[in-house]
Amino acid sequence: NLDPGKCADLEKTVGFIFPDTQEHYSVIVRRGVAEIRPALVSPRDITVSMPSLAWKQMLARERNPLATIATECDIEGGKVAFLKFMAMFAPEFEQ
Repeated sequence: NLDPGKCADLEKTVGFIFPDTQEHYSVIVRRGVAEIRPALVSPRDITVSMPSLAWKQMLARERNPLATIATECDIEGGKVAFLKFMAMFAPEFEQ
């Protein structure tokens, strides 16, 4: 659900760590295209660690994204930067 118009000139890598399931993913956005890899790649601009259920509930709109990011996420690279990253995807998170 990436909006290519919001990231046409952007290159950003975000790593996701789900400690409860021991899963790791990377989302690489490069000039309007998102690539998902089932591993952490380096270098990363942002690294997010959070429970997998909180992530799924946030994406399903069962949890408030801002509250979830504020309380459930350990983010290296900045919460504001992560919110801007997530805003490139639809449906857009309210900021």
